[in-house]
Amino acid sequence: LGAFFFFFYAARQLAHSLYRNQVQYWLLMLGVFALGAALASIQQPNQPGWQQAGILLTAVSTSVGTLTLINTQLPALPLATRQFMGRLSNVVVVFLLSLLGLWLAAQLSRAMLEPQPGVSPLLLLLLGTVLFTAVLTIAIRLANRMARRVFLPKITRYENLLAGQRNIVGGLPEPEQIARIFLHLVQANLLTNEAWFFMTEAGVGGRLGLRPIATLEENVGLTTAVLPPDSPFVQHLRQEKRPLAQYDVAAMSQFDTMSREERQLLTQWGRSLYVPLHLGDSLVALALLGDKQTGDVYTAKDFDYLAALAEQTSPLLVQAQNVRTMQRLNDHVQSQNQSLIYEKQRLQAFVMLYQQFVALVSPALRQPFDKIGLETQRLQEKMHQLTDSPSLVALNEEVDLLRTAVDKLIVASARLQNQAPFHFATIQLDHIIKRAIRQLDSMAEARRVNIEYVTPPMPIPNVYGDEQQLQQALHYLIHNAIKFNRINGTVQIELGADDEEVTIEIQDEGVGIPEERLDKLWQGLDSSELFPNGNYRSRRPRLGLGLTLAYTIITAHGGHISARSSYGSSSTFTIHLPFLFEG
Repeated sequence: LGAFFFFFYAARQLAHSLYRNQVQYWLLMLGVFALGAALASIQQPNQPGWQQAGILLTAVSTSVGTLTLINTQLPALPLATRQFMGRLSNVVVVFLLSLLGLWLAAQLSRAMLEPQPGVSPLLLLLLGTVLFTAVLTIAIRLANRMARRVFLPKITRYENLLAGQRNIVGGLPEPEQIARIFLHLVQANLLTNEAWFFMTEAGVGGRLGLRPIATLEENVGLTTAVLPPDSPFVQHLRQEKRPLAQYDVAAMSQFDTMSREERQLLTQWGRSLYVPLHLGDSLVALALLGDKQTGDVYTAKDFDYLAALAEQTSPLLVQAQNVRTMQRLNDHVQSQNQSLIYEKQRLQAFVMLYQQFVALVSPALRQPFDKIGLETQRLQEKMHQLTDSPSLVALNEEVDLLRTAVDKLIVASARLQNQAPFHFATIQLDHIIKRAIRQLDSMAEARRVNIEYVTPPMPIPNVYGDEQQLQQALHYLIHNAIKFNRINGTVQIELGADDEEVTIEIQDEGVGIPEERLDKLWQGLDSSELFPNGNYRSRRPRLGLGLTLAYTIITAHGGHISARSSYGSSSTFTIHLPFLFEG
């Protein structure tokens, strides 16, 4: 009794494997042995049948135990029971047909020995033979069909599983369709109706992700599984191309270091065989198979078939994935291209309008100053006594300053108009930051400002952009941080990344920015700060056009700049750029 409960508990704890099948046979042996011992212990006078039945059951139990010891490749007990009942039904049908045949032979013999008047004995023999043959043929067919439906119901349907697959392979099949074809081929050739198909995905830190895409079973709630990179199970799947049996996972010492959670996952799956699909050295998919419906175990021939099928399926699967990715990219590119066409047309119209505006405004801006300068010069020539007049000198200086400002505005406008297009490429921000810092070292030393660059502890993803333009944007921001910093202050630059973007944080220890001005930082010169005569309302420091140009450059790269400040203490500007997905 103790042995029975011990094996019963062990069978409940073990995963679905050949080792568990052995334990189940031992449970059957112990149960039959206990029943035989109970019958043999019955002592009834003149009734020796109890002891004989007990001895027979004991002999059966010893046979089962011996079979379990000498043969480890045993099918699952429920499947073996179905197989036994199916064969037993055939034996019963043959027995009944034999009995019917003997009865017909006896009747024919009697009819031939005692023939009726007008009836030929040879005719009776022929009719009896035809009748027995017809009954035998029909009975065997019905018995086989009934045995399949009752004891092995799923086998009768496997011939129809490949119907319709020829329509799938025409054209460009999806990965899910290829996975179903793979499972249907396995089902048709190996007679298993319990099979799943997972696509592998690269997880963080080398983890193996398994995403289900196809199954032969209905109403199976499969979810994506993530396995650790140091698992011996994962390492075996990545290195070996031969199928792996669950019995080996449970029995071999190389899998002893598997975690408890991973073993529980395999137990929950309840599969007998794991078939890895490789393309070169990369694991691209994993098929999980259950037991055969015939009750047989997977043989070396089955392993060869699965390995060959996996080798043929892997490139098709990867190609289907690539085609799907290319189709999605093509759809995205087409939509973006259409948007770019409209945007280009809008920008072309804007550039034409801008050129017309500059051509129209430039002479109008210069002409008044030229006239004022000319009239002032004439006035000086006519009135020599006013040559050294302070008012006239101040007027000349203001005219020169205004002319210079207008000239600079026109030159800057021309530069913006003729600015070279961006040249996008894969770049590393770490190198750009260091170059921008080197360009401003002399300025920082002159203002006694220390620049600290915090090197990231881990590799930062690359970005897709124009190296010169991004360096120029950094130059503007670092220049402002130095310019408005306090003496002996510090400018701290930190490069980092999160799940979607790369960030560059620039923090100073300057006077800060009033909260009401944070929303207007990117507008350049604010007209609200000017009097009607053009003079500034206040003499506090102004950031100028540098932030506006930096914001324009970062925005052109698909990013943005955020700013936060504590007025009177410090300011922090953060560049946000989407990183480049590579692989």
